[in-house]
Amino acid sequence: MGSFDRVASRYDASRRLPQVVLDQLAEAVVSALPPGAGAILEPGIGTGRVALPIAARFPGRYVGVDIAAEMLNRLRENTWHDRSPLLVYADVHHLPFQSATFDAAVVVALFHLLPNRVDAITEVARTLRPRGLLFHGRTEYRGEHGQLVERLRHYRSSGRAANDTKPVPQRIHDDLASKLAYETSINVGVWDVVTTVRELADAFAARLWSGTWKLSDAEVARGAEDMVRIAKNQGIGPDESLCHQRAMYLDVYRAGPWVAK
Repeated sequence: MGSFDRVASRYDASRRLPQVVLDQLAEAVVSALPPGAGAILEPGIGTGRVALPIAARFPGRYVGVDIAAEMLNRLRENTWHDRSPLLVYADVHHLPFQSATFDAAVVVALFHLLPNRVDAITEVARTLRPRGLLFHGRTEYRGEHGQLVERLRHYRSSGRAANDTKPVPQRIHDDLASKLAYETSINVGVWDVVTTVRELADAFAARLWSGTWKLSDAEVARGAEDMVRIAKNQGIGPDESLCHQRAMYLDVYRAGPWVAK
């Protein structure tokens, strides 16, 4: 995850998740916790944009894990209240916690990055207490240009979009449901976004998105050009406004009445 160290200073600005939605997400998590819950784990805590609003509302212990040291350093700089998360430098595939340690886990913008996602899910599930909850955050694209923006945002420089196969969110859900029981989805919030194809292509070229980090310079340059071409084929110029909505959901999964192995 060394590439996250390189983008730590601009990570939050590139993600554009409104504070009101982060606050609503925090309220949803805390409201869904079982009575007496005392410990929450957040693998991939990053700069703490999800963690801090939850930790401010949660009277128990909030533990964040990340393998990018600079992201954790950035979080330490952002910490401002006495319920600051306990930060641990560790790999989500090998968590340094005993089984059945946490009442809940919160995971946002992590599982799609992992080549061994099922192993990571198995490890997180191991740390949950019997009947513990896993909250998985995901984003949907809606509105007039929602599908095009989603296609461009998930573009990979192979000449095709990620949605040419089973969508990544569905694959993540299937993997989670193979280890934990799916319970429900919570609609956290919806917000309006306006961008342009040029802005998306520039972000791709600047390697702001994790999907570009393993690509060569030539692949990145070709990918940015292809994004403009894809939009042009739909009659949309590079500087036209792409108006759409994004919706944040929390999918809730529950561990079994036993300690996962």
